[in-house]
Amino acid sequence: MKVIDLDDHRDSDVPVLSGRGRGEAVRKSTRLDSIDETEEKIVVRIPEDVYVVASSFLLGLLGPSIRKLEENRFRSRFRFEGGVNEAALSYAIREALRSESPLSKV
Repeated sequence: MKVIDLDDHRDSDVPVLSGRGRGEAVRKSTRLDSIDETEEKIVVRIPEDVYVVASSFLLGLLGPSIRKLEENRFRSRFRFEGGVNEAALSYAIREALRSESPLSKV
């Protein structure tokens, strides 16, 4: 099981994780593209003092995984510990599956 602890990937004690670019940077540093090639379960650990994980951050971090696995396999492989907002996660999943480039239709 691979654990991605977002506390290791934020600037100081910022209580908000946002921005597609920031999510993409975390994806790259955790080598999530390589992990996607395995069947390994993944835990995304959100620090207790983070009160917002924006859908833009989730899209950057998880968009390629969502598109590769589709929703059911994604949800069975990824588990979230801490304060992930289910509405933001569901929105990110819908947007990732909507097109190869989720912002292209904006």
